[in-house]
Amino acid sequence: MEWTVSALTLRHIAECLKDILTQVWFRFDRQGISMINVDPEKIISAQLHLRPPTEQYSCGDMGHTFCCYVQTLHKVLRNVKDKDTAKISSGNMEDLKILIMSPDGVTKSRISMASLNDPMPQFDWSILNYGLEFTMASSMLYTVAHDLSTISRKLCVSVFRDTVTFEAKDETGTSVSSYFVCKGLQNNEITCKVVCITKYIEKFMKPSLSPSVTLHLQSGKPVQLEYTLPHGSLYLNVAALE
Repeated sequence: MEWTVSALTLRHIAECLKDILTQVWFRFDRQGISMINVDPEKIISAQLHLRPPTEQYSCGDMGHTFCCYVQTLHKVLRNVKDKDTAKISSGNMEDLKILIMSPDGVTKSRISMASLNDPMPQFDWSILNYGLEFTMASSMLYTVAHDLSTISRKLCVSVFRDTVTFEAKDETGTSVSSYFVCKGLQNNEITCKVVCITKYIEKFMKPSLSPSVTLHLQSGKPVQLEYTLPHGSLYLNVAALE
């Protein structure tokens, strides 16, 4: 298996996952790269799907599965810069080699990571159909979640016509709301309300990963956050509270 990717994109993915997941299993096959896992509390699920162009990626019929701690992956990538390139290859079925190159082709570091022996978990993912979706700036959603997390651990997201409301209410009954008007929802006839844990939304908001994030909502279903990445997507699902 060989894969050439922006080192900064890989670092941003690790930054987004390091506060949520303990381990990640990457599956490399002929179609591309995927990663699926849930956090230990089973509140969050993360799904990564990448389909690089053939000139940037190749993999044999057998494929390759690699497991590592997310914190370790973040540490080895934390010093990469914009326009650095990561050339990733599997020397055998148990390790991964990462070559970090500067824009002018100079080797900056060579990394060898041994795969953990833990078996890849098996998941039965049900396909969720959402009635509503809208896109907003990642920085805006981060600010809203950060501000409301000081009020309550619960964040209520509700949509009526073209207005999205984020609301937190403390134990005294005091509530604080932030509003976001989405132009693409003028003809929306769906009203939905979802309650989730504020701190997870805040941790997910990594403006460095993507300038915008798409929220998929429907009452009673997990809040799904979608980041569009070069040649793929990262989905983060936050379980809805009662």
